[in-house]
Amino acid sequence: MEVILNQEIKMKQKLLLTPRQQHSLNILQMSLLFLAENISNELNDNPLLEVYNDYDDTSYHDKSSLAKNEIQDRFNYFQEKKTLKDHLIEQAGYLKEPIDTLKVIYYIIESIDGIL
Repeated sequence: MEVILNQEIKMKQKLLLTPRQQHSLNILQMSLLFLAENISNELNDNPLLEVYNDYDDTSYHDKSSLAKNEIQDRFNYFQEKKTLKDHLIEQAGYLKEPIDTLKVIYYIIESIDGIL
């Protein structure tokens, strides 16, 4: 009587996608025409869905130019050589203090700039 003893190791890798991930992948693989048809079918089948058309080409361009201006402003901000006085006056402009207090603050800023 012969006893044979074997030991074997197996590795198995398995990728499981959730139903939501599978649905997302299916949508990404659809052609534009088929996607539009699928959306239309979903809108017809589900009464809780509605079409929301808020796309306005001019507003997109306005926002785009606004973003470009903001980037340019930030770039210009770092390009300018500002003095201590400039920084302090800018920061004082953000304060919500009474006018008398602001006058004192600006006077101190002017005095400090003269000392340094």
